[in-house]
Amino acid sequence: MTQEKPEKTVEKTEEQNDSESNQQQKTDTSSLGNLVLVGDKNKPGFYARLVKNLYAYNKYEQIEIQGRGESGILRVSQVVSILTRWGYCELVKIKTAPSPSLKVCLKKTADFDEIHADFQKQLEERALERRTKAEAEKATEEAEKATEEAAS
Repeated sequence: MTQEKPEKTVEKTEEQNDSESNQQQKTDTSSLGNLVLVGDKNKPGFYARLVKNLYAYNKYEQIEIQGRGESGILRVSQVVSILTRWGYCELVKIKTAPSPSLKVCLKKTADFDEIHADFQKQLEERALERRTKAEAEKATEEAEKATEEAAS
């Protein structure tokens, strides 16, 4: 006669399950911090600004840009072209996959801060010009209304 051992059942409390799932989520997303997934929904300028802002706030020294499918690959190449043409970053590594997928690793250039500051200054000047132009147009419209009302 053999005796069967009773099966041990280990039940975890809800708190243990929650803490384990939170730890798993943290470890899953921690490696994706410098990865920008590119799709065909947004224009290349959107992703270029995103990468520039990540560099400007000194979040990462290297950023990976990845696109899948024909449109994603095209968009990645457009974003990389914009960023390298203006001197914001340089190519470090290009990786392809048969899925089709393209992953490009970019590194911030040494003179990024200077280039970025100059561009921000130009943006501020353009915004000021637009505001003054809009104010001038509004003033002329009000003046025309006033002269029309005075004439009638």
